[in-house]
Amino acid sequence: AQRGLMAEELPGHFQAEGLLEAFGPRLQPGQKVLLPRGDLAREWLADKLRELGLEVTEVDTYETVVTGEDDIELLKLLEEKRIHAVTFTSSSTVRNFIGILQRMGLKDPLPLLAGVKIACIGPVTEQTAVEAGLTPGLLPGEATIEGLVQELCRWNESTRLK
Repeated sequence: AQRGLMAEELPGHFQAEGLLEAFGPRLQPGQKVLLPRGDLAREWLADKLRELGLEVTEVDTYETVVTGEDDIELLKLLEEKRIHAVTFTSSSTVRNFIGILQRMGLKDPLPLLAGVKIACIGPVTEQTAVEAGLTPGLLPGEATIEGLVQELCRWNESTRLK
């Protein structure tokens, strides 16, 4: 809005499926769609739009980069059970986190995460976490960073009361 662009529609839930649901009735074959996205985004939305006969131009607007550095402090904190929750904001964060732990020498990082609350931003990320062998325990009602933070705050407050 600050740059003069006004949203016509906001999805009911913040993932590709929600965006398609929000615009679905107004989409007509032949329409042109610009789809800015991250380099690792799912192809689902672009594929569905093309199935509906739309001309889709995909533009990678950011690149997901895995740090090249090992974080020995992270391992120490996990081993000492001083990390109580890990948040995942996308499927790539799940895969990259597990991959980094493996790169640091953990053949199976899952036991190190036992007892750590796994928070996922939305159902797609949650499914990726499950496929990686994690057991997600927090999922916000709204798949946004704000929703994830609020869910973490509720969980933190409930655990402090016990």
